[in-house]
Amino acid sequence: MNPLKIEGFRLDANWEYHNAETGFRFRIGCVPGFLLYTAFHGTLRVPEDVSHVISAVDRVVDENSLTGIPYHIVDYTHYKHGTPFKLKRDYAQALRHMVSRHLWAESTHIAIGAQGATAVAIRLWGGFLRKNLVFFDSPEAAGEWILRPS
Repeated sequence: MNPLKIEGFRLDANWEYHNAETGFRFRIGCVPGFLLYTAFHGTLRVPEDVSHVISAVDRVVDENSLTGIPYHIVDYTHYKHGTPFKLKRDYAQALRHMVSRHLWAESTHIAIGAQGATAVAIRLWGGFLRKNLVFFDSPEAAGEWILRPS
């Protein structure tokens, strides 16, 4: 499966995190050396989900030369609202550290399918960290934008 329709995109089931008790799933894909794609499925419910997600992303970043990449994509299309505030805060803090550690400060951060309060939170977070944020309704639209002629 290649949701972005970008050549070289890899989505590996071994990179996926799934919590069978809560149904939460986090998928990771990439184009080595170019972009990182992550997707939420369900709702973060327990603190362990945050630590497992961060660990999985770190492993994929290290294995695929994703430090200093131009694009970091988060797909919220299948995200379900209801994540407790503390877990949202924990995830945001961990993400802030990852942005610094993996040199993504200059990356374009793309949010796909973010709706309502989630979109507002992303805009606030992005403004606070001075991130270059772009929003799309679908992975295909994001992929087309990335591949557009400069």
